[in-house]
Amino acid sequence: MPAHAFKLDLLQAHWPLLAEQLALASELDPRYAEYTAAHPELSMDFRRWADLCSEILADGESPTLATAWLGRIAEQLPRSQLHRMVHLLALRIESFCLTHPAFERQPDGPRQRVIAVETRFDRQACLLELARQLIGELGEIEAAHEALADWTLEHAMQQMAYWAAGLRVASRPVNWARHTAADTDDFRALMGQITSGQLSFDEDGAWSPTASLHALAFQPGTATHLVRRIRRGLSLAVEQGWLPCASIASFCENHRHLAPLELLSRTRQDWPAAYLPLRETLYEGLRLGLDTVAASPEHSSQLEVSLSMLDYAEAVDPWGSATYFDIAGTTALFWYADRLEQAGDGATISPEWRQLAHVIALEQDETHAVLVRRLRNYSTSTLLQLLQSATWLTEPALFDVLRQAHLEPLRAWVHHYRAEHDPESDPPFGTIAIDEVGPLLAALSPQDWDWLKQHYLPADLAQLLAAIVGHGAAALEKSAMTKHAHLPIMALGLLPLPDNGMRMDACRARYLQLKSLHDAAARYGAQRQANQRQAVQVGLTNLAGNAGFDSPGELEWLIETAEGEALNEWLIGQTIGDYHVCISLESGQQGLIVRNAKGKLLAQAPAAIKKDPVWLAYKAQWEQLQQQRRRFVQVLESHLVRQTWLSPEQLEQAQQHPLAYALIKELVWGDEAGQYGAYRLGLLAHPDGFAEPAGRVRLAHPIEWLQGGTLARWQAWAIGCGMQQPIKQVFRELYVPTPAEIEAGVVSQRYAGRWVSTRQAQGIFKARGWRPSGWSEDAEHSRRLHGTIRAHIDFDFHHHYFTEVPEVVTAGVWFSEAGTPIALTDVPPIAFSEGMRDLDLLIARALLHGADSYSSNESLTARLALISAIAPALGGERIRLANPHVHVDGKRANYRIHLGSGHIHIEPGAYLCVIPDWQSLPKKAVQLPFEDSDARTAEIISKIVLLLDDDQIQDEAILEQLQRSIAPA
Repeated sequence: MPAHAFKLDLLQAHWPLLAEQLALASELDPRYAEYTAAHPELSMDFRRWADLCSEILADGESPTLATAWLGRIAEQLPRSQLHRMVHLLALRIESFCLTHPAFERQPDGPRQRVIAVETRFDRQACLLELARQLIGELGEIEAAHEALADWTLEHAMQQMAYWAAGLRVASRPVNWARHTAADTDDFRALMGQITSGQLSFDEDGAWSPTASLHALAFQPGTATHLVRRIRRGLSLAVEQGWLPCASIASFCENHRHLAPLELLSRTRQDWPAAYLPLRETLYEGLRLGLDTVAASPEHSSQLEVSLSMLDYAEAVDPWGSATYFDIAGTTALFWYADRLEQAGDGATISPEWRQLAHVIALEQDETHAVLVRRLRNYSTSTLLQLLQSATWLTEPALFDVLRQAHLEPLRAWVHHYRAEHDPESDPPFGTIAIDEVGPLLAALSPQDWDWLKQHYLPADLAQLLAAIVGHGAAALEKSAMTKHAHLPIMALGLLPLPDNGMRMDACRARYLQLKSLHDAAARYGAQRQANQRQAVQVGLTNLAGNAGFDSPGELEWLIETAEGEALNEWLIGQTIGDYHVCISLESGQQGLIVRNAKGKLLAQAPAAIKKDPVWLAYKAQWEQLQQQRRRFVQVLESHLVRQTWLSPEQLEQAQQHPLAYALIKELVWGDEAGQYGAYRLGLLAHPDGFAEPAGRVRLAHPIEWLQGGTLARWQAWAIGCGMQQPIKQVFRELYVPTPAEIEAGVVSQRYAGRWVSTRQAQGIFKARGWRPSGWSEDAEHSRRLHGTIRAHIDFDFHHHYFTEVPEVVTAGVWFSEAGTPIALTDVPPIAFSEGMRDLDLLIARALLHGADSYSSNESLTARLALISAIAPALGGERIRLANPHVHVDGKRANYRIHLGSGHIHIEPGAYLCVIPDWQSLPKKAVQLPFEDSDARTAEIISKIVLLLDDDQIQDEAILEQLQRSIAPA
């Protein structure tokens, strides 16, 4: 029965009301009169209506107009009838349009669509077209329009029913899976009607969960969106136990392309016992489909639709793209193996069969030994073909049967690397930790290497690993330097370095090669230039690890600080016409400096020099310095955490580099004699004067001052000196074991039980140097802090890879030394503080619920110390601190600001809403003594500055709140 065959009486009876309210909401008639007067050249009435309709829709206010229209209807109809009318209009708008001569149905590929015919446009057609367009805005409105909350589920259900019945051929469907509750009685009834072969509708053409006047025979189609909906619905029916197993199995036998094969991703023990026969039905249907394709390849399209949509993720998106074939148990794997044996060497097998080798879980009785025993019944040729589609579960067994079990450590490394690295990952594909894989490669025999390249390793990864052992080094270097091939550029940093006294010379030469390739990329277009420079960065990362550095920044620090004199010319500057330009590295005035002939500092470069080659060269140099500065800052952060000692020669060399010296002179250092101070021209400046460094130096950690009782003194001194540290040092958050942790012994539960975003967590982990500790089904991460001390955090996790699920819950934190867990009280104080600081940052930024108000006690303490240190410069006695608040005595009223949330209350209790603009603060605002992003601290300081001079506030919203709160009763 076609969609427009259902009665439209109810809609036709109410359309005049809907139309007139839409005309009033859109001011259609006044706008039409105005439009007609403004366009006398448009004599044709239909053209004026059509253009006016386009003009209204082009205003960009469709959601506002739709809301206004619904509001006007609500004034005329009871709430329940409003829902019914809007719902009916949404379902029937396409059919209703066809009752007007201005609309007709036209083919659109395999489907059809309703279009407006301009030559027959009138007022009624204009309103119909507006209504048709505004219906599309309901998805955006329903979240904000409380009146439609009840209608949302009903509309989603109707869309599903119409699609399932094959009646919705023109309208855009609603994503039913996002709106439909999995345990609703209606959805259960819908799936029952689908499996029984019929759907029921009432006299208005709306789907009904019970039998009624219209019961249509269900004729399932093959459209992807419909297949996804029905399969997901059947999966839910099994999960919830809605329908008898026999009825679902019978439906799947009759409609194999609708069978929810994604359920095969569950092992036998995960199935409800009552539905185990259905599991066998699904397997049998899959096998029959594969056999059909093998016998009649022309029937492969239906099977491809079925296989391409398998997705073992729990939350299946019916609108998502095709993913991959995953299956639990090895039943289908051995079907594939048998088919390969029957076909013999060189025979062509349908690609659908290959997907069956992708096993994601073993059955309860399947073990590695069982797999090995069964696989030994197959030929080497079959086993090698199975290896091409193997997973982390079946690869070890195949290596064992193929007599390559001794390669298991390297196989595990390759599998993990391929799973974690691609061009978009961080670090990207091509970045290889030589210290991990180097010993594994060194143990390979020539025969092992040949077998891996021929049967297992992808060509790109094989080339990178070959570079580590020096295979084809000359050809690789030639390809990188002459052809600028990206993979060889990445591999340059992996080539072996000599172990003799020439090691650093060779490293420096390789570094300069990569830098020259970075510069050479400028000759190419934007895309290739970006790709080549990314390859160079990968090569530098590899070279740093190859040479024994923790990061490319440390390698760059060592090499570039020796070349620092070349920067002085850029700092001295050059004259361009009537202007002088130079680069400044001074704190508070970093960047390109331009002065006119009178020496006046200009806010920006004048147009007269913007195209001059000298100016362009200075811009390019400043961009390079900014990038280099970021890398230097990362090195200093690493030196602080790991307490790296620098020799007097290294520090002296860094002093000769203007950029490096601009950074190190803002930090406090400690020497081997226990003296502390800021490094200034070879001396350590401290609150009592200067001292000459004794022996090596390292960056001082403020937890040492906390233990010695001098932290506040160093913080006050840093503020008095006007320091702006490139990393948080003096005002760093500090962490010590709590009584509960001391009692617990080894594992801290301080951050346990927090739901975090895995994507955000992964980004923070990578930025802070944390790495996954294990392979699949292991989400533990760790970071090396100092020597052999590592911090570890685990998660409540039962999946394959960390980012497989969008959110995960944190578990315990512990520390190890040389791989052995140690008591929390035995962890060196700096290592404990830094490990916990990273994890506090993880919670603060990746927390899913309550992230806006989260602040740890350590963060509040550090913020309190900072505000205490700068209070004299802000308002002196008018600022009082009482954790967790700062009290401000204004001129209109007194206030308290929460140090965690930044919320303001007018004392004694009235809330004051203030959204400050940090960039537009008055000059009185104090600059933070560190560069690290700390938006909340900056926000609180800005509010203190604002409230100290509350008599100068001009913002009307704030003034209204103040007047209301302080007005006499």
